[in-house]
Amino acid sequence: MWFSEEATPSQLSSYSSDIAKYISQSLSDEDRFCLLTDYYTPSSDFSFPGTVFHKKNRRFQKKWLESFKWLVYSPSVDGAFCRCCALFAKGDNLGRFVTAPYKNWNNATTDMGVHQTLKYHTEAMKSADDFTSIMKEEKMDIKCQLDSNAEKQILINRQVLTSVMKTVLFCGKQGLALRGDNDDGVLKEENHSNFNELLKFRIDSVDEVLEKHLATCKPNATYVSKTAQNNVTNITGEQIRDSILSKVENARHFSLLADEATDSGNWEQLAVVLRFVDDKEEVHEDFLEFVECRATTGEYLAGKLLDCLNKWQLDVADIRGQGYDGAANMAGKIKGVQARISTLNEKALYFHCASHCLNLCIVKSCENEMVKKMLATMTSLAAFFNFAPKRQRKLQEVIQTAFPDSHKKKVVDLCKTRWVERHTAFETFASMYQRWPSAGPCKYCGALP
Repeated sequence: MWFSEEATPSQLSSYSSDIAKYISQSLSDEDRFCLLTDYYTPSSDFSFPGTVFHKKNRRFQKKWLESFKWLVYSPSVDGAFCRCCALFAKGDNLGRFVTAPYKNWNNATTDMGVHQTLKYHTEAMKSADDFTSIMKEEKMDIKCQLDSNAEKQILINRQVLTSVMKTVLFCGKQGLALRGDNDDGVLKEENHSNFNELLKFRIDSVDEVLEKHLATCKPNATYVSKTAQNNVTNITGEQIRDSILSKVENARHFSLLADEATDSGNWEQLAVVLRFVDDKEEVHEDFLEFVECRATTGEYLAGKLLDCLNKWQLDVADIRGQGYDGAANMAGKIKGVQARISTLNEKALYFHCASHCLNLCIVKSCENEMVKKMLATMTSLAAFFNFAPKRQRKLQEVIQTAFPDSHKKKVVDLCKTRWVERHTAFETFASMYQRWPSAGPCKYCGALP
């Protein structure tokens, strides 16, 4: 049954859907819904009691129920109620039709017309319609609507952040600067920063969510400001670092590599790198972080390295190797960084960085006159062909004729910053070099030896 379980036996008698029996009572949603939709309606042969007004006998008219859809008749009190106001109206001094039955049949039509114009009646009608729709599962209640809207907004925000994060990561992977000096996070029509242009490219590629967001969002909620870019960069760095530290933890033992570098602000920084072998027996050398250095003594640098290890919960006892350059502050046997860490862990063996050793050997060999002439010849030869398109075309024809299987098409210049890349130049030259005969012109270009 629809009525409340707390209803008294008298309320369960005839006319159980009589709304007068439930005025001012606490009703469940099910009870309220039934009073709205399954209210008492007099039968066609029902005889309404009469009341004398000004010597005339007046009674409730059934046609009023057709004229005023909100009206219900209570047989227990011989009065009329507004079922919407009785269940949903709020305020003080509500009076007739709401908390008390209406019985003035002499002016009923006029009073009923006035009642339906009242503000609280209009609000009660709206509440009743919303409540009915909710109970019929045609509409969610306000809390669910708010939760649903919030959930939709969260999904939209995540899509926008995904677009922003992918753009930042793309710039990072490709080594592109994100922005200029005054990037305020607002998309500009003119050519601006890489980040700005990539976002416009995403919009042109039909990223409708991002386009709508940037067109309708508030200025302080664009998610593309320099602060948002920095946050994405920092979060990405933390995720990468956590992944590296997790692999190191699984490997347990690692080697510590470090070298000094100077940043754009001309401050000394120590680049800290971890070398380890993963569970697939693959060797990794992963950058951990930059440590700012206010001094370059062995004691200071060793303290900075130990602080770095402590910060990322890496045990000094798990170090199995140290790799630095050969400077005294790093390689010194007594006061160098390697010596100070070796006193804490004798298994942390020091190795002079192989790249630094190679660099020292090459620098030393450059003092040899034959080597100097060879390097100068290589540089001149590369310039001779590379800065003259006609010579370069002729060289390609000769290479194609003399070495048809070769993939080399030009003379490679010596790299000025990376010694390892110089090997490529030497190997390319050696593969294309062909010693001419002692006499006679070149059979390819006609030049004399």
